[in-house]
Amino acid sequence: MMAAYYVCDFGHIVLGQSGRKVISIYNCYDDPVSFTINRRVLTAAGYSVMPEKVKKLPAGKSMKLEVTCFRAKDQLEGEQNLEWVIPIKGGPSYQVTLMADFVLPDLVLSSESIDFGRVLVGQVKRMTVKLKNMKAVPVEWEYKAPRSKYGKPLPPWETPFSLSPDRGKMLPGQTLWLTVSFSPNSAKIFNQKLALRIADNPNKKIVSLHGQGDVLRVEVQPSTSFKLGPVLPGDEDSADFFLHNPTDYTIEVYSIDFDEVYIQEEEMLKEYDKYNEYNLLELPVREPGQPTWPLVQHNSQKIARRRDRERRRQELAQRRMEREQRRAEHEKRIQEYETAKQEALDRGGEAPPAPQEENQEEPDQAEEDAEVSDDTDEEALRAEAEAEVPEFDPADYPFRVPVEDRLNVIVFGPPMSGKTSAVKRLAEKENNEGRKVMTLNEIVEWALAGPVSMREEAHVNLRSQLHELMSQTEEQHEKAEQERELMCKKTRQPFTKKPCSCYPFPLEAVVNFIKIRVGMPDCNCGVIFDGFDCKYLASTELAAEAIFTAVPERFLAVGVTFQKQLGFAEEGEVPLGVGVAPMPDFAAENPVDPEAHTALVDFYKEHFLRVQGLLEGITPKLEAELAQLKEAYEALCEPSSSPESPGGIPASPIPTARTPPIGDPDNDEGKRKGEVEAVPELSPEELEMQAQREALEKQMAEVEAQIEKK
Repeated sequence: MMAAYYVCDFGHIVLGQSGRKVISIYNCYDDPVSFTINRRVLTAAGYSVMPEKVKKLPAGKSMKLEVTCFRAKDQLEGEQNLEWVIPIKGGPSYQVTLMADFVLPDLVLSSESIDFGRVLVGQVKRMTVKLKNMKAVPVEWEYKAPRSKYGKPLPPWETPFSLSPDRGKMLPGQTLWLTVSFSPNSAKIFNQKLALRIADNPNKKIVSLHGQGDVLRVEVQPSTSFKLGPVLPGDEDSADFFLHNPTDYTIEVYSIDFDEVYIQEEEMLKEYDKYNEYNLLELPVREPGQPTWPLVQHNSQKIARRRDRERRRQELAQRRMEREQRRAEHEKRIQEYETAKQEALDRGGEAPPAPQEENQEEPDQAEEDAEVSDDTDEEALRAEAEAEVPEFDPADYPFRVPVEDRLNVIVFGPPMSGKTSAVKRLAEKENNEGRKVMTLNEIVEWALAGPVSMREEAHVNLRSQLHELMSQTEEQHEKAEQERELMCKKTRQPFTKKPCSCYPFPLEAVVNFIKIRVGMPDCNCGVIFDGFDCKYLASTELAAEAIFTAVPERFLAVGVTFQKQLGFAEEGEVPLGVGVAPMPDFAAENPVDPEAHTALVDFYKEHFLRVQGLLEGITPKLEAELAQLKEAYEALCEPSSSPESPGGIPASPIPTARTPPIGDPDNDEGKRKGEVEAVPELSPEELEMQAQREALEKQMAEVEAQIEKK
């Protein structure tokens, strides 16, 4: 007879480790009890119990049994269950269900191969890979970077690939983003397998890394050495050479001996104090022609100001010391005069002439202290730093999705439909993957505040105009509210003043603000727009047009509303852009007026259909525009049978310049120096036609790219 049933659950155990549980047995009978444990059955199932035999447990007493569960590393993971029966001698039996789940720790990588492409030597390219623990137990992992034969870490220039972070412990369900860096040290192809070691797992996670290093170089033609002949004083001799760029990159060439800007930059970099332990410094990549990094300039100016303050302090100390010396000498002369005067009076003679007073005016102590004060310099440095340092540091936003691969999201819905909760859920890092959450009102207010990235003269003038427009709108609203207040007083109705809720900004201004804002580094992975509400545009249609015009990328429209209110079935496939959310829990506590709710739902349904129609109508418009451009281009390029085209433009082909081969014996001496062969000059009509063709080709390429994205 089975008197009772019990369960002993060990939970999740790492494969190769053991779990222990302590069971308390209490004798509730009036007589002592004894029982013997079947060790063979327990061992076969992977369990053991100590002690294995109990003799005459007194009545009303209890004892402890220690149950151990184990499974070797080389066995398979899975559940380990046993129906363990404890037979009481001369009494009933008791069943204890032993349960354990052995888990092999493991991690899941979003990608097991990363191709960095071509990277210049001296630059660093970073890519991210997502690491997730899908197991039910914590997982510890580690990456051991290559070391020297003496076991010391290799310097960065000897390890083209690196990983950050290189170790960690991840809880069940946790996600971690790893940053893999590639910094080539030579112009060649690099391949490496990066192994992640997982504790209690003999298998490693392998990530295959590929990349190619490139270098910037120029070729000097026809030779790298020149011998100039003897010249008389006042005469000169010269030789021509050409620089050829054989790479795919734009190169800026300068002289390290005569370029003053290069010399100044070298001095600034020598003074910079942010180098790491390997004497390396990482700064954003500069395009050819760009000035020195603002942070380096700011540091150099700060050091120069400190030196200038120290020089002024030393000069001030020197002047004060000289004044003290002159004052001491003057006092000494006065004492000598008084002594000589007294001696002369004692002898009855004439007193010597008195020493002349010094006419030097004593400087003001406060003015001297202000001369070497740090306040003015620090304020100037702060102003310069605000003007030069970018608003968002790209290093703070390492995750980046190519523009052609970005997927932006727009969430809209009625009040109390869970729209805000949906936006917050999408904004979580695990699901969002770095997208920035914004509203149109936040974007416009950011632009009106005068950020660092919008301090050009055109932006300042636009802000002034918009602030003036806001003032006029508020004045008109104030007059309307006063008239409404008088009307309410006449009709004896309650009056509540309403704030101004709409400022009709030009659509082009809002589009420009959105373009600038989504171009900031914190939007590198895309944007989540929280609805179409915007108090700076006259309607939601204009808000939708502003978003889709400013962000010509892929969009996912998510409509959040109450269940069954948009006319879609509960089950089955839901069209893209339509979301069905259940009624929130707080709806019962805050009941909605049925008529007002139905009208609101109808409004958003109509609004969604308008937005959907707007999205569907973009592609036909772009295709029609492309057809018109192609017709104009073919008409412009169509050859004419007459000597002149119908528009009066000569139909002859446009000549091109040709460079003769260097060293050709058929060329004259000038050509052997690499001079370009003379060609007929283009007429104004031919130049205009060529410019029109190039402009049409550029427009067609842009429209085709937009069609492909849509």
